[in-house]
Amino acid sequence: MKMQSQYIFGTICSIDLFEDGTEELYAGLFERLNQIERKFSVNIADSELSFVNSNASEGPVVVSREFFDVLKFSVDFAEKSGGAFNPALGSIIGLWGIGTEHQRIPEKQEIEEAKKHCDYRNIILNEADDICSVMLADEKLRLDLGAIVKGYAADELVKLLKENGVTKAIINLGGNIYAFGSKSNNPDDKWNIGIKNPLKYDAEPIVVLEVNSTSVVTSGNYERFFIENGVRYHHIIDSKTGFPAETGLASVTVINESSTLCDAMATACFVAGTDAEFIKNEAVPGKIQLIFITQDGKIVKK
Repeated sequence: MKMQSQYIFGTICSIDLFEDGTEELYAGLFERLNQIERKFSVNIADSELSFVNSNASEGPVVVSREFFDVLKFSVDFAEKSGGAFNPALGSIIGLWGIGTEHQRIPEKQEIEEAKKHCDYRNIILNEADDICSVMLADEKLRLDLGAIVKGYAADELVKLLKENGVTKAIINLGGNIYAFGSKSNNPDDKWNIGIKNPLKYDAEPIVVLEVNSTSVVTSGNYERFFIENGVRYHHIIDSKTGFPAETGLASVTVINESSTLCDAMATACFVAGTDAEFIKNEAVPGKIQLIFITQDGKIVKK
């Protein structure tokens, strides 16, 4: 069967299994994506994330192992990145509403108030006797895992591909790419993955990567934004300012086998900039390639 697509996570998600594609397998993969959205979406009233946001400030709430593990990874990465990646930004993200029908520039007083309730250290995780729980030590703190959930979803699909004996596939979750396996029986025949030119959206890719069995995730100021009075307000929020991050970057691309790591890292690097200390210190284990595109079109590779 040919490539299949569905609208999930607020974007078009596509999967191409090439000769391994069957109707049953495609259905299973998209059901897994929908399961993840139903669990982690801030926009679904009965999601597990919404339940935690509504109840965990009153005391610990029991959560699924899956939810706990993703949130724990998020909190740990927030610590490593000095808060450049922050799963506790729900209050500020909700104020801006970027990509929704109620997007706007919040009043300064609103932002200053919301900033008081975005400390990821107020997310209290506990695991005992196989029971996982979450408590929010700030009644106005709101979780938002939108900066990591697509990466996690891609990794979950890769697990299913391996279980089902798929030899090659391309997963595209709204720009989060996973090039699975080799392009052909020749392991040296690699996939070509283009990185969009963030300054000229319809132009040829600004960089073309040759990869096998790896994830390529890009965060950019062109993905979700609105323009008011000639100023572009994009969706990648800096928790220190409460405003869209301004570090002279137009996009950051991260290449690594873990799409979860790539997703979190792309956001953190965009917020922190090319000289962020956590990048220099290699705070995150594993081989990670970084490609920064500056607002003046310069390409910086690390």
